[in-house]
Amino acid sequence: MRKMSLFIISERSALLTVNIVKIKLNPSTRLLRIMGFDYYLYSLLISAIFSLSAFRLKMDRPYRKAHRLIFIILIGVLINEILSDLMRKTVGNNSILYNIFGIYLLTSLYLLFFRLVFKSKKMKAGIKMAIMVFLGAGIVNSLFFQPIVSVFQNYSLILGSFLIIIFSICFYFNVFKREDYMEVNLLSLPYFWIVTMLFFYYASTFLMFASWAFIYPMSSDFVEPLGRLNRLLAAVSYLVMGLAFYAPKVFTGKYFTT
Repeated sequence: MRKMSLFIISERSALLTVNIVKIKLNPSTRLLRIMGFDYYLYSLLISAIFSLSAFRLKMDRPYRKAHRLIFIILIGVLINEILSDLMRKTVGNNSILYNIFGIYLLTSLYLLFFRLVFKSKKMKAGIKMAIMVFLGAGIVNSLFFQPIVSVFQNYSLILGSFLIIIFSICFYFNVFKREDYMEVNLLSLPYFWIVTMLFFYYASTFLMFASWAFIYPMSSDFVEPLGRLNRLLAAVSYLVMGLAFYAPKVFTGKYFTT
């Protein structure tokens, strides 16, 4: 009887050890596991509150148009996520909502943001053309490849992510060539923080959905943590956007030149 009880205890201990090892090895634990949908919504709400407070404190005077646009984006994303989750629970398919707002409208708003960032008329015209091409490609995709009502349009998301990455690189290129904002401390520039977060988030999104045909058939143990990581990057991006217009007050001083 004592041997039997020892065996049961040792067996339970072994199972517990295995479970602990699985938890340690599973990449969706800890920080990624924390970033569930509810926490994602909280981060959006906090971001919008931070952005609204910056209006009241009048920290955004040189960037008022961009600040309004970013605030609209934060509120829009929050509403879209709530409605999409409700639609998923009631109807079962929320693809049309994510496609219209999460891909076409959101990408277009970010491209409009870049029009405010760049000072060159040539760049502004290029962004306007990019928006038209993006929406035109979306119509073609909806008609012939991925129906907008029933399928998440990752082709359009890949194209939109690529455009945002390209214009982010153009921003850095202009800054380091000292064509734009050469008299400004980069850390005090809200555009720098927002563009940086857009670049990192959409670079990860581009890589993820460009390889989706290879990723999707894999085990959920791999796909789920990847989705959580993408959501975590989105949450951090929105928080930085909400705080970006405090930068002129927090970081002061001239641009350091050599």
